[in-house]
Amino acid sequence: MKWIGQHIFDLKSRFRNDVTIDGDLTVSGTYTQIDTDVTTTEQWLVTNDGTGPAAIINQKGSEDIFDVQDDGTSVFYIEDGGNVGIGTTSPGFALDVKTSTSDDGISLSAASGRKGIEILLDNGTNGGGDIKMYTGSSVLTNRITAQGSSFINGGNVGIGTDSPGHKLSISGGNAQISHTEPTLFFNDTTTGHDDWKIYADWDKFYIQQYVGDSSYSTRLMSDASGNVGIGTTSPQRLLDISAVTGATLRLTSTGDGLG
Repeated sequence: MKWIGQHIFDLKSRFRNDVTIDGDLTVSGTYTQIDTDVTTTEQWLVTNDGTGPAAIINQKGSEDIFDVQDDGTSVFYIEDGGNVGIGTTSPGFALDVKTSTSDDGISLSAASGRKGIEILLDNGTNGGGDIKMYTGSSVLTNRITAQGSSFINGGNVGIGTDSPGHKLSISGGNAQISHTEPTLFFNDTTTGHDDWKIYADWDKFYIQQYVGDSSYSTRLMSDASGNVGIGTTSPQRLLDISAVTGATLRLTSTGDGLG
């Protein structure tokens, strides 16, 4: 059946087989579609000038809810229960994003293009997660990556405190370094100043100074017996001081005497 022109019918009608309408179709009332596919060759536009959402999709059965495809490939999917998938039709989380492109993921940025936060995935053979945070001028300052080097260069860091006063402030607990010969370095960035390091080697503890831009020299150490050596790495007494030349021990007082 094909109608051309304008007609008003005040009656109930049922149509079988195909119906072609050349022009606009306006429905005032409830529109019910049963076991029917909707196909459009142009834009499908839903406009709402009333109250409530412009579109409601209510899945009353146990099948999935929504599937948006690009050339037959699902790009946005809502499964039964509400999990949302981007790049996947089987989301395992409230929001599940899957990508086959390296350094792809989720970006939070301003409308002006200013960067904020990126959560990325390197999809290579050994790919891992990568979180990047930027300043207001889109400068990368903080990065946490599963592979390679992570860094925080955006201010002080607090562990156990929300008001860190130094580059690293720890409150309410201890810090632990666990490794083979765990070492703590002190690097003085002033030209000509020596660096220092503190480390443990099995049952010995060392304090060393980097001398002459060549190697570290031990200034103080303690062995398993509790003996402390200054100028020697094999102390024989509780305090063992050794020097090649000059005095090995000097005691001074600014008062009336040594006491």
